[in-house]
Amino acid sequence: MLWHSVSRCSITKVTTSRQQLGRLLSTGLNEGSAFSNASSVKRGSIVKYSMIATIGTVAMATVATAKIMHDEVGGMDGLKRTINFYSLAIPKYIEYRTHMLLGSSDEKWEELDRETSQKGLEKILELRGFYIKSGQMCAANIGNAFPRIWQETMSVLQDQCPSKPFDVVKSIIESDYGKPLDHVFSSFDKEPIAAASIGQVHKATLKTGQSVVVKVMYPEVEDLFRGDVRTIKMFAQVAQPVHVPPLEEVERQF
Repeated sequence: MLWHSVSRCSITKVTTSRQQLGRLLSTGLNEGSAFSNASSVKRGSIVKYSMIATIGTVAMATVATAKIMHDEVGGMDGLKRTINFYSLAIPKYIEYRTHMLLGSSDEKWEELDRETSQKGLEKILELRGFYIKSGQMCAANIGNAFPRIWQETMSVLQDQCPSKPFDVVKSIIESDYGKPLDHVFSSFDKEPIAAASIGQVHKATLKTGQSVVVKVMYPEVEDLFRGDVRTIKMFAQVAQPVHVPPLEEVERQF
């Protein structure tokens, strides 16, 4: 509309101005493009450094968490045991929570209890240590919070707690005494009369002819037992808080 409101002479000038404006616009567009490219580079740098900072933060948090876990559960061996335990506990906890949300039938719950308790027993027998003690607590229904199927499955640990081979027991005794077993005892029953999560008991006869009972504590107990307790306690704090007080009592007594 502006172009039609002025004289021809003005139009010439305006036309010239339009040419200049075109050049200016062209220049401006080029500068704008350069500015846009510069902004893109700047934004890219910001995103890049933000990603690096985020990765660094996550890495530091991961290292810090790993260190805490390492210190809490008894070193690298304890950490491996914790990971082994959680590899079963966490997926099954999620499965139980899912059944709760779905309002599953009693039949589904029994099936889940039977399957999970059996896998739990297998894991306990694999890890031994305090995990055996926790299975015995389940069988005795400590805290009155264990399903019947779990109690029945874990009941084998009450009467048939697995013992370690005699060769292991022999090496522990000889290491403690600094001499061969037959230099200390005239006889030593290879089969234990009792076994628990922290050791086992054998009948023996000293060189003097005196009959004795020998209690053998497993060498890894002190280091791993505390770590096992803390591992299960950390899980219980999330999944089953009702079990935390008995675990804390065990931790204080050990």
